[in-house]
Amino acid sequence: MAVGVERDGAVSCPHARVTPTSAAGPKYDEGVDLVAVSTDGGMTWQKVAAPGYREWNPDYFPVPRWVEPLAWDARGVLYSLWTNLKGVWLARSIDQGAAWTTWRLAESPEVAYYPYLVARGAGELAATWFSGWTGTWKAHAARIDVGEGGVPPRVVESPPFKPDSWRQNQTWPEDPQTPDPAGEYLAVSFLRNGGLVVVSPIQNKSEKRYGFSLWRVEERRGESQRAK
Repeated sequence: MAVGVERDGAVSCPHARVTPTSAAGPKYDEGVDLVAVSTDGGMTWQKVAAPGYREWNPDYFPVPRWVEPLAWDARGVLYSLWTNLKGVWLARSIDQGAAWTTWRLAESPEVAYYPYLVARGAGELAATWFSGWTGTWKAHAARIDVGEGGVPPRVVESPPFKPDSWRQNQTWPEDPQTPDPAGEYLAVSFLRNGGLVVVSPIQNKSEKRYGFSLWRVEERRGESQRAK
């Protein structure tokens, strides 16, 4: 769910992302891939097609999916972020989902999944996602600046990093742990200086470590630097 404000500051405009999976995954409704729009505070809703293409199926493969993010910027512009087998994608709508402009932000040699998105100001976005499995598994954070018109966004991605989160084999608990998203999404927010802060879960049963890590991402000399 993303809640924004009309440009005159008077009307709240909720948008909800409706996907085929529900009830924490056990339910799957073929053909449901929608953005629901309300301009009257949620009293009534209009459904529009979600932008882009996704590989949906009941088994979460080839691309694992749960929910997908929407975000409003301060201008009343709506954004959608998703992944598929061809990479990471962003769409922008200036008319509450009636039409979208779409860009591929990044190619991903390995499957990318569980995207997260926030917005502020005029086209300032921050995004996170995961890619790969086991030994190649890693997390990503990016600052995205979207200008006017159809100019491609400026994307600055941090070096990939690996949160301290793991999955224990429930059938064979003696097997080594494998890297795992744990909470599935990496929350991200803007700092006052324009940098980003990312929160990742700590789930390490073998070392009895649980909690959260805070990652600070700052842009320096045209590149994004990450510090834990």
